[in-house]
Amino acid sequence: MSSMVPQGIASLSAYLKQNGIQTAVFDTTFYPTERDENLNKERIGQVEKLDDTSNRIEEKNGDVLVDLRNAVTEFKPDLIAVSMVEDVFYQGISLLKSIQDLKVPNVVGGVFPTFAPDKVISQDCVDMLCIGEGEEAILELCNALSDNQTLHGILGIWSKNEKGDIIKTQVRKPVSMVELPTPDYDVFSEELLYRPMQGKVRLTLGIETQRGCPFACAFCNSPAQKNLYSDTGKSFYRRKPVESVKRDLELLAKKYKPDFIYWVADTFLAMPEREWDEFYEMYMDFRIPFWMNTRPETITRKRVEQLEIMNCMRCNIGIEHGNYRYRKDVIFRKTKDSEILEGFKAFEGTSITVVANTIIGYPGETEELIRESLTFNRKLAPYIDSITANIFAPYHGTVLREKAVNEGYISDDLIVETGTTTESLLKSPYLSNDTLKGLLRTFPLYVKLPESYYSDIRRCEKLDDKGNALHKELLGIYQEKFINKKRGNDWEDLH
Repeated sequence: MSSMVPQGIASLSAYLKQNGIQTAVFDTTFYPTERDENLNKERIGQVEKLDDTSNRIEEKNGDVLVDLRNAVTEFKPDLIAVSMVEDVFYQGISLLKSIQDLKVPNVVGGVFPTFAPDKVISQDCVDMLCIGEGEEAILELCNALSDNQTLHGILGIWSKNEKGDIIKTQVRKPVSMVELPTPDYDVFSEELLYRPMQGKVRLTLGIETQRGCPFACAFCNSPAQKNLYSDTGKSFYRRKPVESVKRDLELLAKKYKPDFIYWVADTFLAMPEREWDEFYEMYMDFRIPFWMNTRPETITRKRVEQLEIMNCMRCNIGIEHGNYRYRKDVIFRKTKDSEILEGFKAFEGTSITVVANTIIGYPGETEELIRESLTFNRKLAPYIDSITANIFAPYHGTVLREKAVNEGYISDDLIVETGTTTESLLKSPYLSNDTLKGLLRTFPLYVKLPESYYSDIRRCEKLDDKGNALHKELLGIYQEKFINKKRGNDWEDLH
């Protein structure tokens, strides 16, 4: 429940159904797992305590492996497609291994298989692998299966021959955003569409407005996507035309009557002014409350005023680091301090909940540099409603993972399988995991509470009984002053 229903699966299902392929989804969302990112974020004051009076979010009692086997036996698929990101790779492999004896061909895709293909295809339970976007590749694969044609040589699909040799192909050209059908949410159970947002469970739909990102942050894999597609002659980053977004909204709003829209876009406001004005005019026919993620340099006061009229409830804005030189030279974000300040200040006096995102524990980062991020966030505090800090994760396909490997912070065979609010995977000579955890849980307190609390907050950085007790006390004060009474909670009354 730490993210939306996968937009990629909804898009793939719609594309396949449009071409006569029957689909079904086996979902693992409600099965208990060893970690709960939302609960961990709640414990450190990054999200509101969930008030699930709707009883929509309930754990399943069954065994996920038994239920998967039953689902496969009942549906009798000709192909099983697994979508995965890096931190659930091993979970996905365990699912495939549990049904390996059923001999159903499978293909694994998603961002992790795209940027660590050899590590994925080397698993004996993985038959095939999809590099890059999957709509056209999976359709061609399905048609080849249906026609009893060879599965080798399909662009974007890696396969294994009878000897176990891997047959590799190049990535396909990116699919046209205009030609994509409206995402298929019918393939999911209704309760799966309910997601937590600002302490309440809401029927939420994700709607894609772009793929890729025009920026090149070193902790993100979007720059690698650009490189991956460079030989195709087409840009991976492209925006869906406003008329196509409107088509999706009309169909989905009529069918599901959503309480909330989650814009699926790395940088939602990365639109030219004319396109933004067109989008604004289009959305005035809907005005469904929504969340978005963007960067400070894409924000203007005019856009903020329009966002409020459109019913924007919550906006996450990336800071990522408080030291300009470090931000520019290491993270590849050239945004100046003044631009960040102006971006946040543009929300002053609005009812939109503003969230500031920062990452700590980068390769080579010191405690002093993290405290500079704290200091900079504090300058923005009057314009911030909520603070999100995450520990750097060395995901495959990112520049900073390469830096971490090259400089000996991690081994090349490391696969991320922990949450970004759990611990660091780097072997850093500058920062211990306890130091990072202490800074992580006190980050919101340093940013929002008065300086008179600083000595107590500093004591909370120690992960001992006294530090834990004091943190619980200060977190209660913080939540009462800045979470429970913040502007976002009476949003429905205001609008």
